[in-house]
Amino acid sequence: MKKLLLPFFISFIILPNNIFSQAFHINHIPADKFNIDKFAQEVYYRDVFTYYFIKKNLISQKIDTTSYFYSPPVFANKSHKSVHFSGGSVILHDHDKDTSYVLFYPPYTNENKGGTYITYGFLFSPNDSFLLFQPAELKYTAFKLSDSTFHKINMPAFEDYFIHWSNDSTVIFRWDNQSKILEYYLYSGKIDTLINLPEYPRISNYSYNKTKNILIYSTDELYPKLYLYNKKTDSTTIVFNILTDDPNPCLGSGLAFKYMKWDSEDDDLAFFCTLLTNNGGAIYVYKLKENKTYRYTRCEYEGKKYELDWINRDTIIYLDQTYFNIDGFALLTPVSVEEKNNSKLDEGAEIGVYPNPFNPSTTIKWHSSSSNYSTIKVFDILGKEIAVLIDRDLSAGQHQLEFNAEDYWLSSGVYFINIKIMRSGSEVYTENKKVILMK
Repeated sequence: MKKLLLPFFISFIILPNNIFSQAFHINHIPADKFNIDKFAQEVYYRDVFTYYFIKKNLISQKIDTTSYFYSPPVFANKSHKSVHFSGGSVILHDHDKDTSYVLFYPPYTNENKGGTYITYGFLFSPNDSFLLFQPAELKYTAFKLSDSTFHKINMPAFEDYFIHWSNDSTVIFRWDNQSKILEYYLYSGKIDTLINLPEYPRISNYSYNKTKNILIYSTDELYPKLYLYNKKTDSTTIVFNILTDDPNPCLGSGLAFKYMKWDSEDDDLAFFCTLLTNNGGAIYVYKLKENKTYRYTRCEYEGKKYELDWINRDTIIYLDQTYFNIDGFALLTPVSVEEKNNSKLDEGAEIGVYPNPFNPSTTIKWHSSSSNYSTIKVFDILGKEIAVLIDRDLSAGQHQLEFNAEDYWLSSGVYFINIKIMRSGSEVYTENKKVILMK
């Protein structure tokens, strides 16, 4: 696999980022869905207006249009191949040979004799022996690639996000009351119960580690935790408690852990700490070998994160559903480590821009731990500097400045606010905020 050379920039504008994680922006038009080709280091993202997918190579930065409509190609785990549904058939594409052929036609049922379709996306088994999909009959079906046979899974089907392969012949479901996780054996039809909780709190999310045979899950509780279920020992332990294990936790209304994803080696688990009401949150990574969880982004109170995936073992891609952005960042120094050991990080703590979106003015607030002065710069989406605001109050404590768009004759759109804190002529802290002017 090629090594990803990270493009450390935001499209259209180069701005400094905080020191915890190196962020970069991927899509050049609004997008609401993505998938990753890890072999080619490419991201496919969906145009919110046309529903066609666009492909971006993160090594060359080349952007290409594609013929994929509504649903992206789904890539195999062990070879550079993908499948997609088109014209009533499932197409397999070999990207190394640049060849395609019809893999199969989804089986008809009594209910859909006049035609058939795929209602949910595909999921390759760990070693690409099976392809899981959901046809119109609303029962998951596994297609065996070696002999082109279909294996129906006689369990209720739910959203595809809550189904996982535990190995090449068993799948895991969250049961309909959301308090059970079951394992289904494809050949025998046997069902095992892995997790069986009281009706409340319900299981909000989970992810199975196929290499270690463990399952990480969280529940809908006031202050969520990560639970680790060990299939071999049939035991459950708490491996992360947000109140006790993060020195500065992200807390807010409707707090939950969402969209869990193991990396390719099943060593690290990335997940969102989602603030459901405030549409914000932060990204955490649980490191299995250390049995410890780190936070890699500050608590954000804007930009609802939705879906994430690893493009390699140190880079995460995710969807910002509020702003229709596909963003990524490289894992550098965790916030939860640096905030305890480096007092410099007190600078800028709790930076806020409110309201956002705004019209015509918004207030920028931040904290200074010692005698400093600060500069606020506003850029448009093309990188043009719009305004420079300077706070020369050298006292420690809370500071704020107001930015009024009417003073600069600005039109509706996306803008970037960069705050820079200086001490003795040297920069000690910088951070960026994306804001939207809506007239």
